[in-house]
Amino acid sequence: MGRADEPVRPTGSYADQSHFSQDHGAQSHGAQALAPDSALSIRVLDALLAAVEEAGVPRIDLLRAAGADITQRERIDMHMPRSQLQRVCELAIELTGNPALALYWQQGISERALGPLAHMVAYADSLRHGLDIVARFGRLVSAGPLYQLTEHAAEATLCVVPQEAPGGACKRFASDMRLVGFLRMLRAFDDHMRVVRVHLAHPAPSYAQEYARVFESPIHFEAGFTGIVFERDLLDASSSYRDEDICHALQAVAQQRMARSAKRLPYALRVRELLKNSPAQGAARLGMPAVAEALGVSVRSLRRHLTVEGTTYPLIVSEVRSQVAKQMLSNHGLTVEETAHAMGFSDAATFHRAFKSWTGTTPGAYRNAH
Repeated sequence: MGRADEPVRPTGSYADQSHFSQDHGAQSHGAQALAPDSALSIRVLDALLAAVEEAGVPRIDLLRAAGADITQRERIDMHMPRSQLQRVCELAIELTGNPALALYWQQGISERALGPLAHMVAYADSLRHGLDIVARFGRLVSAGPLYQLTEHAAEATLCVVPQEAPGGACKRFASDMRLVGFLRMLRAFDDHMRVVRVHLAHPAPSYAQEYARVFESPIHFEAGFTGIVFERDLLDASSSYRDEDICHALQAVAQQRMARSAKRLPYALRVRELLKNSPAQGAARLGMPAVAEALGVSVRSLRRHLTVEGTTYPLIVSEVRSQVAKQMLSNHGLTVEETAHAMGFSDAATFHRAFKSWTGTTPGAYRNAH
């Protein structure tokens, strides 16, 4: 294992992105800074629906109220879009009268709901290897990135990736669901894993004591980020269940399912993912013909699909470049000039004008605020 001041960055499709820093001062790496198009696997959502039914609300009533199409649910690959998922979360709280519901959803989830992903983590050589697998194949359970791993001194933190979602109870609900999922993943690797502490970005709610009960650790509210802190040594500890052959076989199955699932995603989301997974300047250099070819369609067909979905290729490029720029500026190791250069701008002034057109503020002001 490397020295405590040498964070090791995991690999994988969500890991190979620009860093974003948290307020707690640790060095971070892992996922995209924002996940504007997140969606959740229907199979994972079933666990939440089970928790709702435990509270006396039939799942079919909740789905119908949320406008979900329950007649064509393809059990293996289907994901629920973010907007619909938000509505489900809002209604789940409203119909059950339980704002702490997100802390209990994982009690109804089984390894079968997570498909090969849970088993790949179980058979990985180490937790670090398992987290790398989650980064690469996380789309099987969520269309947005799942986590950001931060390492500092003797501690490591699994941070919830910030979501572009409404605030209040719905946003808290979504982050709590992910946080409890992290806890399940860690304890699946090591039943005796001890959580050092839990950080929550939101203020303490009326049911604050439930967090301490669920996580069995000290809870820090209004921490500026949301994540689980545990001992860093656990990352490189060997798994007693490790099996390279089974792990590789499961990854092959996961790759097939990801390819099949990708074809069902909206074209706007698929374009965004291609651009995000390019180098920082990729959004500028990867033109529409190259993206259309990667998606297996003509430029004309891609343009038509995007129009139907209410967007355009230039608009998506601007959105992605804005997100990448914000992400890079949030890393205090980069100046505005360095960010402009990394993103392929000829000079800082050109980047300044572009960033202001994207966000309504200047790069310097955004950097200072974050």
